[in-house]
Amino acid sequence: MMMMMMDGRDSPARPTVCVTGSTGYIGSWLVRSLLRRGYRVHATARDTAKLLLSSSSEGSDRVSVFRADLREEGSFDEAVRGCVALFHVAASMDFDASAQQNIEDRVRSEILEPAVRGTINVLQACIRSETVKRVVFTSSVSTITAKDDTGNWRAVVDESSTTPTNVVWNSKPRGWVYALSKLLTEEKAFEFAEAKGIELVSIVPPTVAGPFLTPSVPASVRVLLSPITGDPVLYPILVSVNSRLGSVPLAHIEDICDAHIFLMENADAKGRYLCSPGSYSIPQLADLMSSEFRLEFHDSIPSVISSNRLKSLGFEFKHDVREILKQSVNCCMNCEAKENQIQTTCELIIIGGGGFGGGEAAGLLREEEVVDVGEDAAAGDGDGAEKLRELLVVPHRQLDVPRHYPPLLVVPRRVPRQLQHLHTP
Repeated sequence: MMMMMMDGRDSPARPTVCVTGSTGYIGSWLVRSLLRRGYRVHATARDTAKLLLSSSSEGSDRVSVFRADLREEGSFDEAVRGCVALFHVAASMDFDASAQQNIEDRVRSEILEPAVRGTINVLQACIRSETVKRVVFTSSVSTITAKDDTGNWRAVVDESSTTPTNVVWNSKPRGWVYALSKLLTEEKAFEFAEAKGIELVSIVPPTVAGPFLTPSVPASVRVLLSPITGDPVLYPILVSVNSRLGSVPLAHIEDICDAHIFLMENADAKGRYLCSPGSYSIPQLADLMSSEFRLEFHDSIPSVISSNRLKSLGFEFKHDVREILKQSVNCCMNCEAKENQIQTTCELIIIGGGGFGGGEAAGLLREEEVVDVGEDAAAGDGDGAEKLRELLVVPHRQLDVPRHYPPLLVVPRRVPRQLQHLHTP
């Protein structure tokens, strides 16, 4: 049994642990969190060059990089050698499959079976190491549902509220392939661990957001910000989460990684733990992001998303929803990838200037030197322009138009496609 009850930052002992999927959002941040606590880390990735870019920071002298592939048996043997624990974070991020394919056969043969085999490969490597005492498996909130077997809404949703695999197969909701992959790999991991005497603990993260170390915006951050970006692929995933759970549970990336380490260190941890400090409906998120949406509501009282099992062990969340949203947006704004760079001042394209104040708005904005405004705006209603000016949020160069306002589209010209806010009433 793991006896690492103390916080690694205060402990004189600094054992070695292994992290799979170290180039991903959670994996890269987890590596950094472990290094900051003084652990030695064996970080695995299929592409080690990507890992080196994201992990060249504090404690990098205590990181050893290993190329390992879930599809290759024995690939993790060297990485887990000498480690006392392993964090299995690596996973396929396939959300869906094309309806034009032979879906179920392809998903079984190309995604689910390889995912299960890959997880078993990792656990077998842990057995062969003879040093790994505990495995922390990263699950997903996609394995959780707020509806019980009768289709009624649960009052409280926790780690026991697992979605039956047959329901996912039959309904094929948004992200169903990823959900099945997580459901099956977690189920098989627990079966294998129990049969072989491995201590395995599962953490169930919700939608994870906040700052990131990866060179591009992580999928979960893009899902959370899809009400802003209008991403036609990712926004339906957020809606699907809201529909399945009655709200969108969130957690900050730092809290998620702290919880991973907490469950590795805590000898009393067993089974699954849902890790979310709170959940919010899409309208609440939209309000927090100063956006407006036409959304589908269910008429029941939203279920409470509960992490009481994790908190009862003593884990404390540090970040609330406002910090999660603010840091997610700020990190996207500061992302240094070429396609993601944003200027502190940007040009605005105003479409619909001929109706209700667009032209006057352009003139007022130009006069105030808040933004550069093109010469193409047509003349319009002065009162409408004044209202538009009053709604301008200068520090972020954004325009927030109330629902009753007529069509007016404001597009920051120099922002990446995934962050453009196309705001129409």
